[in-house]
Amino acid sequence: MPKQQCESSRGYLFNTSESTTFQKTGYFSLQNPLALDDRMIGLYGLETVSLGSPGNGEGPTVNGTFIGTIGTYNTLATPEFWLGYIGLQSQAKTFFEEPSHPSYITALFEAQGIPSQSFGYSAGANYRHTEATSLGSLTLGGYDASCIVSNDMIFMPNTDGNLMVDLVGLVARTTSASDIDLLNGTNVNMNIDSTIAEIWLPVAVCKIFEDAFGLIYDEVTDLYLVDDISHRILMGLNPNVTFALRPTTKSDTPRTVQIVLPYAAFDLQASSPYQGLNKTQRYFPIRRGTNESQWTLGRTFFQEAYLKVDWERSQFGLYQRDWTDRQSDIAAIVSPRYGKTTGVEDLDRASSKLSTGAIVGIAVVAVIVVLIAATTTWWIWQRPRRQKQPDYSSVAAATTPSKHPEDSAFADVVGGPLVFQKSELPGESNVTKNNDPFADAEAIEQPIYEMMGDFPAAHEAGGRQLSEKESMIVRERTINGVDPNGTPILPAPHAAGRSATLTISDIVISNGTDHHRRASFSSRAAQHEGCPDLPPYTAQQGPSHTEDHVRRRFSYES
Repeated sequence: MPKQQCESSRGYLFNTSESTTFQKTGYFSLQNPLALDDRMIGLYGLETVSLGSPGNGEGPTVNGTFIGTIGTYNTLATPEFWLGYIGLQSQAKTFFEEPSHPSYITALFEAQGIPSQSFGYSAGANYRHTEATSLGSLTLGGYDASCIVSNDMIFMPNTDGNLMVDLVGLVARTTSASDIDLLNGTNVNMNIDSTIAEIWLPVAVCKIFEDAFGLIYDEVTDLYLVDDISHRILMGLNPNVTFALRPTTKSDTPRTVQIVLPYAAFDLQASSPYQGLNKTQRYFPIRRGTNESQWTLGRTFFQEAYLKVDWERSQFGLYQRDWTDRQSDIAAIVSPRYGKTTGVEDLDRASSKLSTGAIVGIAVVAVIVVLIAATTTWWIWQRPRRQKQPDYSSVAAATTPSKHPEDSAFADVVGGPLVFQKSELPGESNVTKNNDPFADAEAIEQPIYEMMGDFPAAHEAGGRQLSEKESMIVRERTINGVDPNGTPILPAPHAAGRSATLTISDIVISNGTDHHRRASFSSRAAQHEGCPDLPPYTAQQGPSHTEDHVRRRFSYES
């Protein structure tokens, strides 16, 4: 190739000997990204770098930028570095014992030339017929929103800071067939590197391409060369190839980003001296990679894909390239060092928003939580109310005044001194079904509503225990002044070992003859000693013309 043609095909040339600002550092490896030849070296040093081109104005300028030059030791004849590159990695560069040097994008950010250490990139496509949309796009410190079809998938660099994705699907569709699996169920971890021209795939995947599209591999050039006959066949098939990608850190997620490449993206030409070619020839831009370090998505892929990278937030995104004729929309990615701003802060406007499915899921979970909380609160509030329900009849009985104060009932007799019902209205009944020894079915159905009257104190006979009949006679005579039998009470011999105490449970009161309302009481003592129950107590409901309101009469069994 003539020298002038060689120079023009490579772009503008830089001569270190003619620069007044270049500071030589040393010769180091050019570090081929595919690790094909580590023997290639370049001259490195510090130089002033500006964005732009002569005559078109200059952009931000960074002094002391660390650069590497090619062309030393015949490296100009090496096609892997045919063009110059702008480093977009944010990691500092270190060679052996040399001090580390910040990358160009970091130095540009520190010089306040861009709002963050980020960029957006698309390679462009010359098969697109509109000049305004077919050009490549590179935005430092942001991205061009008009170039993307938005999605909310976020990828992250690996621990070494390299951009990698998981290729989980590779499907082709032609005019005669659909859903042709080109990956054969094998996931492939792919590097992302725009300095590589082709798409490098495992050898097994490349052979599936050969069978699907009739490709022929040239062992001399290591390229899939396409002659005129093969080209016409491929044009007739017009295959579209869909790449399904997902983050390597989320291998279990079913969601993917799909990038579709038409056949026009694979219909490329290679020129001399690339790969030893002596003429310009069509080729299919997939390459055989012998190990995973070579499996790469290069510029062929980025004809139809857009890459956005935010180094400071350690995330990047892949998007289908939007070819609609939209006006350029440059959006800044603001560094987190500047805190919250009103501009575009995250990687994508859409990435900061929840998807519709996530919003629906959160809403459903929130409704379920609210229902569970409401049900639990209602159950806790109702439980004590249900437990207190049996006491309502007792409360009603205690709060209803009696028409006849002399008709009274016992509130409770459970050991200890006799306790009389208070005359005030209680807030809650102190007698429950569980602790009332006198409660029975009849008392529950017909509760007593009278207020408690007084009760005569028990009297003891001196010297011995009186029988029940004798005790009643003594009471008749003491209280009413009446001797029912008219016979004197003879002293009985003292019964040793028995107490002379007469308990209230051994007495049955009768206040009238009205049998419509009654309350029965069973003697506890009688139940325990095998004695028969006393007659039921009959409460008087209304006044009688012959009733003696002054004196009370007690009856007993003879």
